[in-house]
Amino acid sequence: MKEETMDKLATIILAAGQGKRMQRKDIPKVLNTVLGKPMVQYAVELALAVGSEKVVVVIGHQGEKIQKALADFPVDFVWQRERLGTGHAVLQAASVLENFEGNVLVLYGDVPLLTQKTIQHLLKIHETSGADLTMLTTDLDDPAGYGRIIRHENGKIEAIVEDRDASPDQKAIKEINPGIYVFKKKPLFEFLPKLSNRNTQGEYYLTDLVGLFQKNGYSIEPYKTP
Repeated sequence: MKEETMDKLATIILAAGQGKRMQRKDIPKVLNTVLGKPMVQYAVELALAVGSEKVVVVIGHQGEKIQKALADFPVDFVWQRERLGTGHAVLQAASVLENFEGNVLVLYGDVPLLTQKTIQHLLKIHETSGADLTMLTTDLDDPAGYGRIIRHENGKIEAIVEDRDASPDQKAIKEINPGIYVFKKKPLFEFLPKLSNRNTQGEYYLTDLVGLFQKNGYSIEPYKTP
């Protein structure tokens, strides 16, 4: 029996946000510390621990401070000069990953509680299912502020609707999107330029790729965490 081998992995960490709800204005949101360590450092260390051969950090607001904080880590930086949404942010990494073939893990730079075990399980599901996109979901008693998972009656994920764009019925959905995904590289960068910004924020949402994948026959595999 052939030994199973994992596809190569790259990670894109989204760290360009300003973090308006954070109290400190002198640093980017992802440089706020947890147990004495900047939040974005947890994300970088996690990406490396799960075997990423390339780590790309998308920076914007006060990005030079993030570059300085991560100077000792083997990462590439790309700039999102205009904050045009999460889909636009991921697209900035296209040139750095031009010659990379494999899977692309996308996560935010402010998730210090995310564990290596969770990501390893997500990657395993992605590999064994052969899905084009594998994504985390979870249920929250208070889902306010999170994108809601829209499922077909057969249980398959149809779309993600951002909280600010959700109808009252959709806002009642408890299953949310934490914003952690594994994509096959080719469809990811094929569909990112096709995103629309026709929404309340006028932004290009990464979450809209779920609907585009579904409509174009690409497979989506959820991993629902407790």
